[in-house]
Amino acid sequence: MTAILEVEIGSRVVIVRECDLPTVTAAQLRRLQMSRTDLFRCFAEGVEMMREVKPGSRCRPVAYKMTPCGEWQVGRGWYSPLNDPLMQGDLGSVQ
Repeated sequence: MTAILEVEIGSRVVIVRECDLPTVTAAQLRRLQMSRTDLFRCFAEGVEMMREVKPGSRCRPVAYKMTPCGEWQVGRGWYSPLNDPLMQGDLGSVQ
């Protein structure tokens, strides 16, 4: 399973996958409104945080910018039936 980090930017959420980290461009970092150092630090904090979470808990790491200090923090985000990817759409038929 690939590790992910959700980055909250205002009302938008961008998902960053571990396999994408080496190829993040300067333009993408500007859209995320964060430095490469912050992105890597937040990702590492998210991976460490998720070690304590049991599989099936429907939790994910979320990075968000604290205001007014502007420092990036990582916390746990919990899925609800409205935003859970496993609850969205048709998963196909079981045969």
